[in-house]
Amino acid sequence: MTEYQLIALFYLFSIAMRVPRILERWKSPMLRGPEWFFSVAVPTDFLTGPGAAILRDYRWRLAIPWAIEAAVLAALLLTNHAVAVLYAIPAMAILTRLNFYAARKAAEDRARHFALPKIGRAHV
Repeated sequence: MTEYQLIALFYLFSIAMRVPRILERWKSPMLRGPEWFFSVAVPTDFLTGPGAAILRDYRWRLAIPWAIEAAVLAALLLTNHAVAVLYAIPAMAILTRLNFYAARKAAEDRARHFALPKIGRAHV
């Protein structure tokens, strides 16, 4: 196997290992049911109203690292720096994780404007 084939195989393996996390992050806003958006209690019709745009924007933000990764990968391959792909993979994994945290925070902050009032909790 050539060096390029090994790098391509490793890259494909890295994508396969990230797919479960991608699916998990895609579904995570609704994991607790229709009355929750992440950790924000919302009306049950939230995702058919204002929540639809928030969810769409959240999911678009999840794609940002993949667009960056495609551009970086193309630049490395076009400049004959294929070995650098091995360094780009963990960097992109970290960027993807940080981007998820930022996307989640932004989506939760927007959803809080539509949150149900907290009932039964004492405010100190």
